[in-house]
Amino acid sequence: MGRFILLLVLLLLTRPTAAADVDVDVLEQVGDHYRGALAGLRSYAVTVETAQVAEMIERMTADLPPEIPRPGVPVLTRYWSAEAGGGVVLAEGSDQLPTMRRMIEKFSREFALDLPFALLPADRADERRVFFRQGQVTRTETVRDGVRSLDVLLHFTEPVDLAGSFYRPALPLPQQNVRSLSFHLDPDRSLLRGLEVVTADGRQRTMVLGHDRQSGRHLPVDMQVTGDGGTDRLTTVLGEVQGFWLPLRQVRIMHRPDRDETINVRFVDYRLNVPLPPAALEKLSSR
Repeated sequence: MGRFILLLVLLLLTRPTAAADVDVDVLEQVGDHYRGALAGLRSYAVTVETAQVAEMIERMTADLPPEIPRPGVPVLTRYWSAEAGGGVVLAEGSDQLPTMRRMIEKFSREFALDLPFALLPADRADERRVFFRQGQVTRTETVRDGVRSLDVLLHFTEPVDLAGSFYRPALPLPQQNVRSLSFHLDPDRSLLRGLEVVTADGRQRTMVLGHDRQSGRHLPVDMQVTGDGGTDRLTTVLGEVQGFWLPLRQVRIMHRPDRDETINVRFVDYRLNVPLPPAALEKLSSR
């Protein structure tokens, strides 16, 4: 209901603009290109392996008396749904203290990020079109060595709440109080090269994407976000699983004023097109 009201209010405040429609169409082609790599895949479950969870539990229980049993290391499972447009990681199979469970869930969210589906989500296309009609659009097209580039600046007179319309909240980019968005595109190959977000208080975050060519299309496998005195980088290694290119390994490197950490994970034992458990479906529906 809240999303419907937001869309209705934006529609009342905007008017159709043919040029804006042309530019947002380029974005929709990018989103369709990325998601098309997994066409035909409805869902999957995969085990997430990492040493970081065991190390975190060991640090949190280091001061407990030796006679007190230590909690076991939970099994991390990533559940993904095409209908939900992404995935969620759940800790299963072991009772955890409430504080420990919250920390594990926070850690797990960082590896529920699926770049092809986190960018330009399919279920938010209508909202993107409204935002483009609401804002002021400036486009710059260049050609260098035969390669065409398109820069699209979307500026808002009044700051807006994007509410996940252009990228999922799991991405380390601001959603609220946004003054402008700048998209750096390869329109001929339907790729998003980069994105800059500026908020009303003048803060800027910049995302740069790197791609890998698989199955005849380029997929985003490297994301680096800079701003607010820090960097956040996610690198993914893809592999072919029953005809689909899916993550096999991920490395997330965070250099921030409040956090300096490197996390490595592996994805093993994929189960494709399986029913997802109720807990996963509930989490996915609330994203």
